[in-house]
Amino acid sequence: MNLITQNKSELARSFNSEFQRLFDRFFDRDSELKTSLASFDWTPSVDVMEKEKSYLVKVDLPGVDPKDVDITAEDGMLTIRGERHQEKTENKNGQRLTESSYGSFYRSFSLPNGIGIDDIKANSKNGVVEIEIPKAKNSAPKKIQVNH
Repeated sequence: MNLITQNKSELARSFNSEFQRLFDRFFDRDSELKTSLASFDWTPSVDVMEKEKSYLVKVDLPGVDPKDVDITAEDGMLTIRGERHQEKTENKNGQRLTESSYGSFYRSFSLPNGIGIDDIKANSKNGVVEIEIPKAKNSAPKKIQVNH
């Protein structure tokens, strides 16, 4: 017969560790649900600001390849659409865990009158797409004198 001795703190740590693993495993049962939710459409954050000579639209698209982004301006609307594909692989305790998520996005904004639609430019840097929409040269308000 083998006799193994453990002090109380080791036993408590072991119990806590086993309990945490059981807890994590129980709540990981719905990982299928989490994975299916990750495939739904998502809406990226957008900031729109007016500058002196242009409007600036900043779209947060972390992990999205700029070639997967489509931006169009027509019929008074600016439309930004695309897809994201993300895969995260992690090695933990000798096990390999890979999580994949994907989803399409679509945002549409009304364009104000008096913009230079032919001069719209877009750049991507560090997961943020910036769209600069120049104001037309004659878009400044004009005061009209009333004659009597």
